[in-house]
Amino acid sequence: LLDNDKPQKITEDLTARPLSLAIVVQATYNMERMLPQIQKLGALLEAQVLGEEGEVAILAFDHNIKKLTDFTSDGKRLTTALKMLKPGSSSSRLNDATIEGVRLLKSRPASRRRALLLISEPHDKGSELRLREVLSEAEFANVIIYSVNVSSVIANATAPPPASRS
Repeated sequence: LLDNDKPQKITEDLTARPLSLAIVVQATYNMERMLPQIQKLGALLEAQVLGEEGEVAILAFDHNIKKLTDFTSDGKRLTTALKMLKPGSSSSRLNDATIEGVRLLKSRPASRRRALLLISEPHDKGSELRLREVLSEAEFANVIIYSVNVSSVIANATAPPPASRS
């Protein structure tokens, strides 16, 4: 590796450090038809992400934020937790749920890689926190955020109609 044309010594391979991953999933009513696809992630996580020392925690959110499982390396627990994803209200506390995931990761040892996988629409509907606060806390906690954006158009087009209030 060169820096200004001078060889630099690499002292640590970060990919060799164990991974702590928080998965934060939007579970609003309009995600109902997408949740079954997300629930299939359990086997993939165990085979491709966890490795020998990896761990995953799963959060779901709508107007509430619910921890489905704390950090675990047990693939069966992950699969069970993902099956608990159920569609909820139309509110989406995206920022609040993301910071909750960051705080979970912050509690993991500094020797671990910390990553957050956010599976949601890109719009917040009801959080108390602003995006700037979330990003600042993630940066200070050394958390990398990866986002899988769910199209609002597709989510709303495939969502069942809301129940009428008669």
